[in-house]
Amino acid sequence: MRIERFAGLVIALCLLLTTAGAQAPSKCRAADRFALAQRANQSTHRRALGNLQSCSASVATPALLIEWQTPPADAITIQLLAKTTGQFRDQRLVDAVMRTVANANLPRDVRVRSLNALISYIDQHSAAIFRRLDEDGLSGPAYVLLGSVDHVPTEIGAIPFRASAAGEIVEFLATLHAKDKDTTVRTVAGYLVEYFRTTPSAARLRKESKSHRKNH
Repeated sequence: MRIERFAGLVIALCLLLTTAGAQAPSKCRAADRFALAQRANQSTHRRALGNLQSCSASVATPALLIEWQTPPADAITIQLLAKTTGQFRDQRLVDAVMRTVANANLPRDVRVRSLNALISYIDQHSAAIFRRLDEDGLSGPAYVLLGSVDHVPTEIGAIPFRASAAGEIVEFLATLHAKDKDTTVRTVAGYLVEYFRTTPSAARLRKESKSHRKNH
């Protein structure tokens, strides 16, 4: 399988929308309120989501969980939401993003671009840019540009990931590949499954997936 990698892809994706440096708790609480209340102003909403990246998990996770209840429809904001979410390792966020991706009533763009959070949860150094999602019948590499990033700030949330979380996500993608009604979603999911099952972390993922199946 031919994989295109571009170092620093995540940074290139959303850098212009994020804020640098740690923020005081009071400013983080303001970002929380803006992210939930200012969707009418797209630029303010995006800035608030970017601000959450510098907040503690105790502040960011509740705000992000509410965001995922009604994920934004435009490509830039959903990518930013997925990127921000990927920094916080909380099982509730994994479950929320998986519900979004599985929801066939949501636009394809929202479902596919949400996958960036799950990709980060499988491997925090992996990232993707999704393109040409309005075109049917293309190959995985036509839809997905996979890349890597060296420095990834992360914070453990109040409900840490299950030990099998990464393997469960790959199994979830495999199910999408096999059963989803949207052919593009199936193609993207299958491509990601193949990628993660053939990377150096594949043995770990197979072990986690096997453990998950035995326990369910």
